[in-house]
Amino acid sequence: MEFLNEKNMIVDGVDKYYVSELKRVYGSAEYDGEEFVFLYDPEQEDTTRAYRPDSFVMAVMMDDEIFDGKVLQYLVTLSYDGHVKGVEYLGLDDTGRPDAVDVE
Repeated sequence: MEFLNEKNMIVDGVDKYYVSELKRVYGSAEYDGEEFVFLYDPEQEDTTRAYRPDSFVMAVMMDDEIFDGKVLQYLVTLSYDGHVKGVEYLGLDDTGRPDAVDVE
């Protein structure tokens, strides 16, 4: 069994990013004792509709099991001040496969 660590690479089409670089550039957060590394900058909900808007970002969980070259991705909800409000696994993608990202 192989588990996700900072030396693995996330594959996005033709682009490849070390998990350590994603963590350095986009950040990470801890929730329920697990560390989640963001895959891009958090996106904030509409500030004209919300007094204290939440932000959302897709992330991978450190030490998560890599299965068939893929690791599950999670939706992290951040409060207006950057604290983690919740983490959700999204389930299946449009084709019925687990919502995952490719890992090398």
